[in-house]
Amino acid sequence: MSRTKTGCQTCRCRRIKCDEGKPVCLQCIKAERECRQGSDRKKPDLVFHTENMYASGNIKRPRGPRGSLTLQRPGADRLSQARAFYINFYLDGLSEAPVTTSSMLEGLTEWISARRESAMVDRAVSAVALAVFSGTQHSPSAAKEATKIYGDLLHLVQAEIMNRDLGLCSGQMVDSSLLTIVLMATYENIMHRPADEESDHSLGTLHSWSHHLGALAVLQSWYENSRVHITPSTIVKYSRRGIMRRALLMGSALPLWLRDGSDFGESGVDLVFDGILFRLVNLRHRLDSVLRHAHGIHPVDADVLANEAAELDAACQQWENSIPQCWLPRTQDSSPCRRNPEHGIFPPLVSTYTEPSYATVWLEYLTIKILLKSTMIQISKIRQVTARAENMEETMQREGLVESCTRIIPFILGRMSLDDREKLEQPPGTAPDSTRPSLIISTGWPLTVLSYHQGIDAEHKAWFRSRLVRIGGILGDGSLKCAGHGGWAHNVV
Repeated sequence: MSRTKTGCQTCRCRRIKCDEGKPVCLQCIKAERECRQGSDRKKPDLVFHTENMYASGNIKRPRGPRGSLTLQRPGADRLSQARAFYINFYLDGLSEAPVTTSSMLEGLTEWISARRESAMVDRAVSAVALAVFSGTQHSPSAAKEATKIYGDLLHLVQAEIMNRDLGLCSGQMVDSSLLTIVLMATYENIMHRPADEESDHSLGTLHSWSHHLGALAVLQSWYENSRVHITPSTIVKYSRRGIMRRALLMGSALPLWLRDGSDFGESGVDLVFDGILFRLVNLRHRLDSVLRHAHGIHPVDADVLANEAAELDAACQQWENSIPQCWLPRTQDSSPCRRNPEHGIFPPLVSTYTEPSYATVWLEYLTIKILLKSTMIQISKIRQVTARAENMEETMQREGLVESCTRIIPFILGRMSLDDREKLEQPPGTAPDSTRPSLIISTGWPLTVLSYHQGIDAEHKAWFRSRLVRIGGILGDGSLKCAGHGGWAHNVV
């Protein structure tokens, strides 16, 4: 190729060295551009001086480094941010949990995945998402918006549920009603702020309790009118579980129509665990009624209670022997954790699991065993026929179960890892990266029981409450934080 004294106009505009090839230079061939030679340019000044205002010489280029470009992205509204935050952090990973500890949030996950639609459920999810966002991200404006949506939801629920015969409703309506009511209870717990934190108040003062009574009414209507021709859904099954756990926490009795878990979709090891929980709730309620009775208890009735407690103890052992091996814990040294005074008391060994969700299963199981052992000790005191050595053995077993519960909490909170055995260093009051809200939601119920059970010593209860405050902070749950700070006036279980 022949060369000229000057390069092509295109290369000069691009400010690169031109090989001056004719008729087309190599640079323009590579860049697939039109090669404009100097001879055919019409107004070269326009090409140079219109590049920008500094190149034209009209304005002096500023001294110092050039500022970086700021990308302008369209801002998402607060509700969209809150819903995305809630779904990604609170619902993601729920399918990994064993069915035994699954909660209504698993039902919500299935609802969203199936793209089912309901105006009530949509508003309930929005209210809960904004409430969680306000509690975890410290956004007062999100709390105000959540309150407004929740107020609209109350009017909608009154029109859709309270003024309708649920016995004639479809499975879709039953599911949407149960899911909405449980989400409303969740909203009340998240937004719980006692008027006077120094005053005594009980668990029964939570506004969420009335919503659980509403869920019980809807579930009873489904049981009496629809269970024969409508297969129990995941939402129906998890609604019953939540009612049973709240009844145990409150010390109330369960109706007999809730007894058979298979009517509500339970099966396998979950059905056995479910049966143990139902019997324990009613056993403790009967024992509490006996202890409040002024004339004492008949010896025959005391023997009946003792036999039922012994049967439950055997059923617990049988369930423990039947669970998969992968659910079982391992033990490892907890010395890295004990060096941190922020943790308070700490067991010499910590339980670790192949999956964080298995730790939640064991925490619930051990909590039920602790309540059962306390029930057996109380029955023995009433009967006054059990040897002192046997009572001491039951007490020591209960203390061992409490110690086992303390071993589980560090793993649930991400303090201990199964692989590297090192504590995850995080500032006090912050959640480790491995602590996903979806994996610790189910720990609120057993920790509340452990924090206020009268059979546990004060030192351990204080430690459980400190963990409850931490979990309440991660989840943005006002009721858990209140309970963790000793907000309840007395032992609730």
